[in-house]
Amino acid sequence: MKSKVFKIILILIILLNVCLPVFGTSDDVVPNNETYELEEPEIVSEAGFMMEVNSGNILYSKNSTKKLYPASTTKIMTAILTIENCKLDEMAEVSKNAVALVPVGYTNAKLVPGEKMSVEDLLYALMLNSANEAANVLGEDVSGTIEEFAKLMNEKAKEIGCKNTHFVNTNGMHDENHYTTAEDLAKIAVYCMKNEEFRKIVSTVEYELPATDLYTKNDRIMKNTNALINPSSKYYMENVIGVKTGYTKEAGNCLVSWLKTDNGEEIVCVTLKAGNSSSSSNQRFIDGKAVLEFGENNFSTRDIIDKGSIVDSVNVKNATNETKYLDIIAKETVSDFIPNNIDISKLESKVEIKDELSAPIKKGEKLGTITYEINGKEYTTDLVANSEVKRDYTFVIFIVIAIVILFVVALIINTKLRKK
Repeated sequence: MKSKVFKIILILIILLNVCLPVFGTSDDVVPNNETYELEEPEIVSEAGFMMEVNSGNILYSKNSTKKLYPASTTKIMTAILTIENCKLDEMAEVSKNAVALVPVGYTNAKLVPGEKMSVEDLLYALMLNSANEAANVLGEDVSGTIEEFAKLMNEKAKEIGCKNTHFVNTNGMHDENHYTTAEDLAKIAVYCMKNEEFRKIVSTVEYELPATDLYTKNDRIMKNTNALINPSSKYYMENVIGVKTGYTKEAGNCLVSWLKTDNGEEIVCVTLKAGNSSSSSNQRFIDGKAVLEFGENNFSTRDIIDKGSIVDSVNVKNATNETKYLDIIAKETVSDFIPNNIDISKLESKVEIKDELSAPIKKGEKLGTITYEINGKEYTTDLVANSEVKRDYTFVIFIVIAIVILFVVALIINTKLRKK
């Protein structure tokens, strides 16, 4: 009798097992790890770097981690530290030291020792005309001394994530221990351009410094040295809104530029050491424009997969006839700033979906993932049920009835055996 009961239980376990869903993963397609190469511009600059800000995608790179001298692009850091530590309307006094540290022939704003000027005015002199003594005045105003301000600059560079940058002065005048890289300068620019006041200043073409009691003329017109934002320049680019030029004999001609596309994407571009003479200053604009146009013309934000796209259609186990056919869809739209030459329709994907899908399934329930890979970067979104799948209880009812019958038969057999 025990043997017969055991057999009955075994049959029940088998029947119940048939009804249970089995889960696992399946790889439908191996991802296509293909790179999409573009014909990059050839530039004279010793180093270059371009990145789309929102995605962090690198669009161009040439010697981007090589240590080079930044010249006046240093003033980007001086400006942001001033904005973060001072009120724009507070007055700063021009010290003799701030003026004396700038050699004859270097760019200045005709600031006079002893005159007082607002921080805002000094920032425009710093970032448009590239006034070297203005950088010193601001550094002293923030930290007391230029040496202490340089420490603050290095702390901020580290905070931003710079790996090969070291500052010793406020303005970028040559020093062997004052250096950066194209990539680090891009990181600094990205940080600074989040500040609306900074963004406003570097996108200004011209600004007039007010007369003071020690300088009564109204001839201190600060003109932005960045030809890319000047409508009268042959290098003008309508969508460029900054950031800063630089030059010393050792650093060569440098440029940090910023472009905002018609669709709202933002691109930062750095070119360093484009020729070593002041007469070759236009080369930085030629190189900067070439790299920016390369980025603007060959990349755009594109949808890799749309929300609601059907990835698979399956027949769900143990479902009612009305709900058993299920579309599995992408939960979210996946997009990125990628090359225009990519044929999205031909991208291969890696799809992982649970094996043996079984009812019930809720609408929107996660059933797997889909992954694409472009130029080594992965893009993944969840796959979800497009509709509710209800369980068909007909088979379950049949099993319950079968179990009852089996137990009844077992009891009858057991009773008869006992009577014998």
